[in-house]
Amino acid sequence: MGYLITKRRPYYQLFIGSAALAFFILGYALVLSYVQKIDVVGETLVDTEFPPPSTSPIFFKPITWLMILSIIGWFSFVEMVKDRVRSKEYGQRSIILLLLLLISIFSLYEVFFNFMIWGVILGHQDPAALDPDKAFNTFPTDKYKINLVVATKFYFTAFACSLYGLVVFFRS
Repeated sequence: MGYLITKRRPYYQLFIGSAALAFFILGYALVLSYVQKIDVVGETLVDTEFPPPSTSPIFFKPITWLMILSIIGWFSFVEMVKDRVRSKEYGQRSIILLLLLLISIFSLYEVFFNFMIWGVILGHQDPAALDPDKAFNTFPTDKYKINLVVATKFYFTAFACSLYGLVVFFRS
């Protein structure tokens, strides 16, 4: 039993670390959106880069950091629980696989949907003012606007994570 705890400890630490950093980034974005009264969901996650490009040759937008941290967190979580899932009865494993399959299918659909919306929006913009980071979706209501970079990266991350879960759990 001690071996299993020692074997899973790095995954647990990765999971906790990535979750803590992800919540920090989300908290930062929420506070910044509230203070600056930004009405487009996720706009603060694509407007800045960290670390600043002037101080580092490697930098990412906060949404990209969230994507990386989510994948690391999901990988760690799956590695921690895969033996437990593999030991479950066939019916319980089938339900988990079905849920992962549904997440994969719907998130992939949303990625394609967002790219189509992106194409239409960017096709109607003046080429001189073309900025894909500023495109947002107002469908089905104008009340909530969501940045397409954030939505697409969110759904692609969900697709990649669910696909990884499918591969790991389907092997059992």
